[in-house]
Amino acid sequence: MKVTSLFYISGFCSFLALGNTCAPSEYKTADGECCPMCSIGSMVLYDCTGDFSTVCKSCIPGTFMSELSSLHKCFPCKHCNESQGLYILNNCTTIRDTICDVLDGYHCTEYSNLQCLRAVKHSVCAPGQETKTLGTKTSDTECGNCTFGFSSSGLNCKKTDACAPAEYEINGECCPMCAPGNHVHWHCTEDTSTTCVPCSASTYIDEPSGLDKCFPCSVCDDQQGLRVKRNCTRSTDTVCEPLEGFYCIEQNKGSCRFAVKHSECDPGQYIRQAGTAFTDTDCGNCTEGTYSNGSFTTCQPHSKCETEGLQEIKPGSMSSDTECGHSTSVKDPLW
Repeated sequence: MKVTSLFYISGFCSFLALGNTCAPSEYKTADGECCPMCSIGSMVLYDCTGDFSTVCKSCIPGTFMSELSSLHKCFPCKHCNESQGLYILNNCTTIRDTICDVLDGYHCTEYSNLQCLRAVKHSVCAPGQETKTLGTKTSDTECGNCTFGFSSSGLNCKKTDACAPAEYEINGECCPMCAPGNHVHWHCTEDTSTTCVPCSASTYIDEPSGLDKCFPCSVCDDQQGLRVKRNCTRSTDTVCEPLEGFYCIEQNKGSCRFAVKHSECDPGQYIRQAGTAFTDTDCGNCTEGTYSNGSFTTCQPHSKCETEGLQEIKPGSMSSDTECGHSTSVKDPLW
């Protein structure tokens, strides 16, 4: 037989006069009563009444509640997805969410409450570059171009024979570089110059080089909040931009690499600044006597029922307006 764990919070609810607030460990119901909050690891099953205190229920496995609350549902535990570069550091309990950490060789690109939500692989430096700073769990690998007279396969720059700025060194020879949009087909020899051929479809090289292979064009993936701003050519990579309602959190050479949805303001908050392609939505809290459902650009004042000759049915909250009912005045009957 399955046993449901229910318990009552000690103390009784109290009715509030209009304008008063509840104690820090209480919450206000729609009926205007102050009820004791449920403890961590539990949720509200029944609100308190005039005669009975709050009835709480323990969170079920796979959910948690990490603070005192008035919520009727526990939060679902977070998943640490390896496809997003994460692994489980600490398992979820009824009082604490899962804690994820970043896999080796990845760096975090998206955070929430100091927790990593998504990580991507460290960048690999291209030929002609060196690794200036190794990637960490919070930062990407930093690459730098080799200076004149040095070459690299992507790790460390090494001194070579001094070739001209428009040449590259291969097997002790200084060969002319290929123009942007082309790659080396045959390296030069003592008797022949470099043979270059155009990059194939969906590949590019955006600067003179001695590379024998073009780079694959970047893909603007809508699963990463991206769309194409400018198509790839043989000499330029694809330029991506955020989808409508998203903002960029990772850029490279003027192109967005990853974007996330704009935050939605909670009930009781208003949109202080709408999100852009590069900034998130900025939310502000409503003050006493005003309300917003989360989609307003300003908090609205509560309706004054008495000024309209109506009776207050339900007091306003931070997320909803006052409810007014029938008129309080009664007209004399016609005789």
